[in-house]
Amino acid sequence: MLARLYGLGRLHPVQRMVVLWLVCATAVGIGVAALAGQRHFSAELNSGADLNVVATLVGDGSSPRTAWPGWLAAVFFGLALLRLWRGRPEPPAGRPPGGRWTAADIRSALRREYGAVRTAIIVLAVVAIIDGARAAVYTVAAATGDRVARGSVLATIVEALGLVLAAVMLTLWGLIFARLLERWGAL
Repeated sequence: MLARLYGLGRLHPVQRMVVLWLVCATAVGIGVAALAGQRHFSAELNSGADLNVVATLVGDGSSPRTAWPGWLAAVFFGLALLRLWRGRPEPPAGRPPGGRWTAADIRSALRREYGAVRTAIIVLAVVAIIDGARAAVYTVAAATGDRVARGSVLATIVEALGLVLAAVMLTLWGLIFARLLERWGAL
């Protein structure tokens, strides 16, 4: 069920592992590049250079202003999960053709909603893996004496944990929703 939710259901288990390892290796590479970028832009900021907003954010590294979005998303996804788990889902958004919902219209709209949520789950999971790998890179660099990494490692870990929790909440929502759709004959 989880493999299908992430779009890996048709792959052989060995292929799934290869995809996972490639995603993780790429995420670690992005984490290393992020630390190098922060070192570069931090040095420019310390020399008094006037940088654009993105370069300034990279140079400053993780902080409370970058850590909160994942946690806010986790709260919202947690509330949605609780609502789905405790009660019946709401009818699909929008208006059916002809103004009245038929059972086929409802199943079709719920499948579209499930497809959109699956896409969001995959994107959020990839972002969480990248930020988690970045946090691991920063932790190792801080432990080995990197001053730039040490300055933002705690905020980086908090940021990554928020995104991971948000991805877990949305994944659980997707799993429960998929089971409901199967029970209703929509999947």
